[in-house]
Amino acid sequence: MAFGLVAAVADIAGVLMARNASGQLMVGGIDLLGALESANVLSFSYTDNTSDKADDFAVEIADPHRIWMQSYLPKKGSEVQATIKVSNWTTPGDTRLFDCGTFFIDEIAYAGPPNVVAIKATSIPVATGIKTQKKYRFWEDTPIQAIAAQVSAEHGLALVWDVAKAIIKPLKRIDQVEMPDLEFLRDLAKDWSIKLKIFNRQLVMYSEEEYEAKAPVYTILYGASNIISYQFTSVLNDMYKKGKAGYVSPETGEYYKGEFEPGEPPPTEAEDENNARVEPGDDAGGNGGTLRDALSSSVDYSSEDAAANAIAEQKAKSKLREKNKWEKECTLVLVGDPGYLSGLCVQLLGFGIFDGQWFIDTSRHSISEEGYITELQMHLALKGY
Repeated sequence: MAFGLVAAVADIAGVLMARNASGQLMVGGIDLLGALESANVLSFSYTDNTSDKADDFAVEIADPHRIWMQSYLPKKGSEVQATIKVSNWTTPGDTRLFDCGTFFIDEIAYAGPPNVVAIKATSIPVATGIKTQKKYRFWEDTPIQAIAAQVSAEHGLALVWDVAKAIIKPLKRIDQVEMPDLEFLRDLAKDWSIKLKIFNRQLVMYSEEEYEAKAPVYTILYGASNIISYQFTSVLNDMYKKGKAGYVSPETGEYYKGEFEPGEPPPTEAEDENNARVEPGDDAGGNGGTLRDALSSSVDYSSEDAAANAIAEQKAKSKLREKNKWEKECTLVLVGDPGYLSGLCVQLLGFGIFDGQWFIDTSRHSISEEGYITELQMHLALKGY
């Protein structure tokens, strides 16, 4: 089934080869879109996020005879497999299937006239309560990876642990206090710059720092790549040269601190070290401020000086990264290509001061009567942290 715009790409042996993009929506082994005329599928979009946001897809379908309204609408919570297929896309014979993953329908809307049904779905299982059910429990002497494996299994998810770096030291005790499992895991992992997302019934946990250091998968050349539009932003406000973090151990009452300064910090509003901006905290002041990220008593760290200070340094590094990675951002709209996925790096060339290695935070694939486009939201990859 093809959507909208069909573009001729080659004529071989007198046979016109046409490229097209189509979407498939499988529910209970049945393709809900397969029996429809292409004109009735108004749009099909898939949003692939790296972390903090769930992947999602949305489809809009014309229903002139009210078939969907009366009997064809799927139930909320239904499991759906979404796929994009391209045929003869970049060259004759370039046919690819893009597995968007497993989703769960969480919203159905119907409006008219003309009659249109809109279906939206999320990659997060809606029935298990991973996002909504608050819990209280604790772990002792348990590595983060083991906690993540337990939580994943409880929700029927397979854990994919893609972190090469060593976690400094297992936390002595961790309490989950009135928090849903997904929020708890995100908070637990962020101090080590570990990100997580749910894809295709998997809980994927990865190091953003390690992913940004990988070789670029694509090179996008100004004037030569299939670029439809672009927008760059570069900000000065809220950028930091260094980060400091500290906490008081609830076990010993001792104060531990750590500091991190990258080799290539971004430009900041202040130039001299005494006034260099750092992550603001309760004690930020004329000396440039210190990020004092006080931990609640529900987190109990080891009191060994070296390990404790290393943890504080890692916390400073993680928080500095979260701020500084947004110094330069880019939105790039391209002729659709299923190869552009979140979590990959691309090299931009010919864009002047914006040349460099960029990290794809979000990749949105949309098919409509205007054709198939891919929109990338990216930030300039950080170096050394």
